Amino acid sequence: MEDRAASELTFGASEGLERQVFQRVLEVGIACNPAERIVEICAAGGKKVRDEYAQAFSKHFAPGSDPPVEAPRRDVLLHTLRSQPAFPVEPADGFERVEVSSLDFFSTGGGFTRFEKRGDGETIYQFLDRRFGQVSPLKAGGWQIVSATLRIVIAAQDGKRRRTLTVTLRSPNTTTIPNKTEADRQLVLKLLERWNLIAPPSPEIDVIEDD
Repeated sequence: MEDRAASELTFGASEGLERQVFQRVLEVGIACNPAERIVEICAAGGKKVRDEYAQAFSKHFAPGSDPPVEAPRRDVLLHTLRSQPAFPVEPADGFERVEVSSLDFFSTGGGFTRFEKRGDGETIYQFLDRRFGQVSPLKAGGWQIVSATLRIVIAAQDGKRRRTLTVTLRSPNTTTIPNKTEADRQLVLKLLERWNLIAPPSPEIDVIEDD
């Protein structure tokens, strides 16, 4: 897709400055999920540029339909993870366990630190409390959680092996939802809502998180 022509001053054959016109080529990534009627557009530029791409997509790939409506991402609620939260599950969920496997913190002074759970001896919360006590980033002032990773372990059942779904939440509104199957996506979305880790959807539109 080509943008409007641009130009630059260069030395020409006459050894004087001449204006040379050249085309700028823009790259845009478009992903479409027809079943969910979702179009994801990744391109440089503001809302006007995104609207132009959406209209072009509608014109060439879905003629006769209205241009896609821009849907905001849902904010992640990482403050929920400051205290060791319970992850309520139902027997029908078939979960073996749910755990926070990593936490990233950013300080008001510009510092950054990451903690990752390894082994099954203790949770990441127990480690931070044992190692840092009251000066833990979870308890000391000035530290904000900016990213977290959860591991949802689904027990073996109905002849299927045990498996793990991993989801990462990044401030302010990025959610990496497993996309192995649509059932997994919907399951994780339902759980994040249940655990108060993502904001409620807009009352006017349905929103599917980006991967």
